[in-house]
Amino acid sequence: MRAVRGGRSAIIGAAALSLFPILIVLTSGCAGRGGGPGEAGYQEMAQKEFGISIVALRVIAGGYLLDLRYRVVDKERAKEFLDPKRPLTLIHQSSGKILQVPNPPKIGPLRQIPPPGEMDKIYFCLFANPGRLVKPGDLVGLKVGSKLVKGIPVE
Repeated sequence: MRAVRGGRSAIIGAAALSLFPILIVLTSGCAGRGGGPGEAGYQEMAQKEFGISIVALRVIAGGYLLDLRYRVVDKERAKEFLDPKRPLTLIHQSSGKILQVPNPPKIGPLRQIPPPGEMDKIYFCLFANPGRLVKPGDLVGLKVGSKLVKGIPVE
């Protein structure tokens, strides 16, 4: 009886080990940012137009918020982007819907503004995603004033 149990667990262990590499391959696309086909284009435009580098744009809070993570790379170009009086908006490219930064009365806009002179940190800005319109894989545009950067992929 003991040999049978050992045999079953050995078979189960071998099966689990053989499936492990397959699981790694299947889930590797979920782990981080891949260099998508348009990544260089939108990153270049974000640096040129806004003076920022986009670190990530992710769906969070059960799909009801989008989390933009960015780093300031050029203080002069980033002035308009960082101006708290200028609204940031995301435009869902396939539907044209505009997503705004929520502004709850007690805490204010869900947007982090770096102190003057600080550049080498990652900052955030949250956008409302009513009805979970924007999904991972969609493309959005980031607009500040008259400047627009298109083709930003949502993770």
